[in-house]
Amino acid sequence: MPPAIWSPYDSPFPPPNRDITKLLRGAGNKNGFEIRVAAEQERYFRIAALQRHPSRWAIQVAARLAGCSRSAPCLRPCCPECTGRMRIWFYAEVARVLQIEQDTAQSRLNIITLVHEDWILKRQQIINLNPKVLIDRVRHQFLRAGGSGAIVIGSVHGEYDKQRQYWQPHLHLVARDLDVRTIYLLRKRHYQRTSLVYRPMVVQPLRDPPPQISYLLKSYWPMRVRHQKSSTFRRIPEPLHSEYLMMQDRFDLLDFVFLLGVRRQGHRLVPLSAPR
Repeated sequence: MPPAIWSPYDSPFPPPNRDITKLLRGAGNKNGFEIRVAAEQERYFRIAALQRHPSRWAIQVAARLAGCSRSAPCLRPCCPECTGRMRIWFYAEVARVLQIEQDTAQSRLNIITLVHEDWILKRQQIINLNPKVLIDRVRHQFLRAGGSGAIVIGSVHGEYDKQRQYWQPHLHLVARDLDVRTIYLLRKRHYQRTSLVYRPMVVQPLRDPPPQISYLLKSYWPMRVRHQKSSTFRRIPEPLHSEYLMMQDRFDLLDFVFLLGVRRQGHRLVPLSAPR
């Protein structure tokens, strides 16, 4: 008998100081669908889009989303309601394990974005993305650079570049106790600027935990529209939108989550070693 699929709905709802449905209220929360009404509306939008796609697979994904309910959640990464509930669990557990309510703890935390030219996929190749392979590759990069004593948590995300017509997967991470030498080695060995990736590794201090940490695990992928000196982000058009949802449907919610120095035990994240 196959093991039961992990469900964020089975986890206890977080206390108010770790509940991002309250912490992000009024802050222009555009990165997720924790509020049920917004999540439900987005789910209906995705169902309609998938039903218009010519493939049988898309119709099957639409049917799974249509059957999602509180009593029987679909638990698919392409579902905004299930991903929204996962984001509530994710923020609460990251905040707890990293002790972000303590000012002294926040001073040891950094937000990191990783982008690599080798991760680029042509527009018709998005269905081949395997986030587990990407996560494993980056985890080994951290370990080889001396990051075994750090805690790093985040997820695989992506966007579609309209002008260049390719997909750019990337990772959003929060790191504790990641020393300067490890960051230097990661940048030198793996994340140097190229003609396609101007900022392959961005490291920033954690200053505002609710929006910064909830941003690590997002409920949708956008389309980047490049301008002369900046970019804007819009909804991905069809059929590309449906095709990235079909890719996500191949995996479980946890398959997009990056963990280093911490493991999941049931509904809790547990450090592998005592804090420094």
